[in-house]
Amino acid sequence: MDELDKDMNGWCGLMRRAARGHRPVSAGGEVALLALALLLAACGRPEPMGPGAAPPQWRALFPGIQECSVTIHGAQALRVHALKIDLRHPGLKFVVTPPPSGGGAMVRSMRVSTFVERFHCLVAINATPFGPEVDREGRPQVVSGLAAADGKVYARPPNNTWGVLLIGRDNGARIATPPVDLAKVWNAVGGFGLLLKDGVNVGAKDARYPRTAVGLSRDGRWMYWLVIDGHQPNFSIGASTWTTARWLQWLGAWQGLNLDGGGSSTLVVADGKEGPVVLNCPINSGIPGTQRPVAVCLGVTEDTAR
Repeated sequence: MDELDKDMNGWCGLMRRAARGHRPVSAGGEVALLALALLLAACGRPEPMGPGAAPPQWRALFPGIQECSVTIHGAQALRVHALKIDLRHPGLKFVVTPPPSGGGAMVRSMRVSTFVERFHCLVAINATPFGPEVDREGRPQVVSGLAAADGKVYARPPNNTWGVLLIGRDNGARIATPPVDLAKVWNAVGGFGLLLKDGVNVGAKDARYPRTAVGLSRDGRWMYWLVIDGHQPNFSIGASTWTTARWLQWLGAWQGLNLDGGGSSTLVVADGKEGPVVLNCPINSGIPGTQRPVAVCLGVTEDTAR
């Protein structure tokens, strides 16, 4: 696939190119991306790194999955990465980090790229909050939000205001806040507060952090994954939950949920030739381009049973 992140500044770009070589974007894609970035930067919104009027420029990534990336340069630099997943596409299946073999809500830490390889995912993202933070895979972590895999609920939200993403066996999905009926839930992950409620932005103008969020379209057909890089001046400063909600609205979401963010925010796609590719630039322990091992990942695989 084309390399949209063409900026040679920052450790993330250098590390990625050292690992697999640079594939430049086409001339047409370069012009389109620059035009979109200039338009977004000049919109004059209360928070200038928010989206403008230009619609998302989606491109096919896999059957039923599309990708969109936006770069804004300058003092309000921002890197935004999103996926659009067709919940009615018959060839897709969701997968969540499975429960521990011994029961309970303590799992072993895993990077999102490792999750993609282990569970043969097309795409994957970090999801439910957890603790403690660790720098190595395989370390014990306690899931501090909702987690369910293949019909088995193994962790529940500790806070009755935290939102959840519920996915049925038929890929029907909804975002809700407790109390929720988990009887028919097949896969589920948890987050923090809602970002969109019936189309209304319910985020806050709080601190600008790296963000991971999920949204659903009004008709329930599309699921949106959103990752905004942060904590990297001149590369991407991050976003408040209010701005994150605006980006979800721009993508087409009607409901939205703030998932675990900060140094955990990671979006990975499969590449048949080179292994998992990290689309964004995660920043664990203050090091750009470094993934944080997390407790729960949400992925999409090919449904070979259909």
